[in-house]
Amino acid sequence: MISINVGIMKISDHTRYDVDKMHKTKILSVSVDCDSCVTMAPTTSETSAQSSEATSHSQPNTQCNGKMYILASTKERKYFLCIIDMEGTIQHKEEQELKPLYKKRLQQARIFIIRKKKIVILDVSGDRIDIYIFDQKGKYLKTIDLIPHSPVGGSSYTKPTIFTISYNGEIICSEGRSKLAIYNIEEDGGSLRKADELIEVKYVVEAVAVNYESDELVILCYTSVLFEYHLAIYTKAGELKRDIKLQNGSYRDAKLIFNRNGRVVLLDASKYLHLK
Repeated sequence: MISINVGIMKISDHTRYDVDKMHKTKILSVSVDCDSCVTMAPTTSETSAQSSEATSHSQPNTQCNGKMYILASTKERKYFLCIIDMEGTIQHKEEQELKPLYKKRLQQARIFIIRKKKIVILDVSGDRIDIYIFDQKGKYLKTIDLIPHSPVGGSSYTKPTIFTISYNGEIICSEGRSKLAIYNIEEDGGSLRKADELIEVKYVVEAVAVNYESDELVILCYTSVLFEYHLAIYTKAGELKRDIKLQNGSYRDAKLIFNRNGRVVLLDASKYLHLK
């Protein structure tokens, strides 16, 4: 079951993580692996201090042992992987192993962590959709081109522009304005398998994420009405579970962010909605 913490939280505090003290690098994408995080029940004193309203929206305390995987680049279009723990300590920095990306002009690149700690860098550039697979230290394994698996040709074909990759290695991407396709990265990491049926969404898809607790898709979408946005909850079989209308406003640049613990966050420039 998905519910929304209805309070809109302003983002004010932040922590700065320097991947290069000279600031000559640009962070392209970040993925957080919380597979080793430990969830703990609140203490008696913490529980008693909560108001009745806060208790209704309270979350278990989580001891985060996760890591942030950062894809960054230099002006010379050299790309490297930086692994940082939640205390801000750089645990690993790897440039040499990302040679398959060297000198490429990555236009829409995102990094994901999937099963067996593999790292997937997905890039949409020009007519190509490339999926680069590395091990957890950034050693290059394989490249998969998604385009041969897509329905090429015909006036109805639109190259996918909206993507997410689940921890189980499922690539969920747009196929037209209101449809989603699911591809599975096979265990060997070298091939893709497409699900038979497309997911047909009621509205125009803007972003998509996966809720791990329910194994359902959380889809940010909009209607023909100006500034009317919805969160639609679908099963991977295409069944609509919930349709949640958001308060009026533009979420055109908002992003859905997910992590291994199952939580999904709707984030834009100044506020977030925490989904559970």
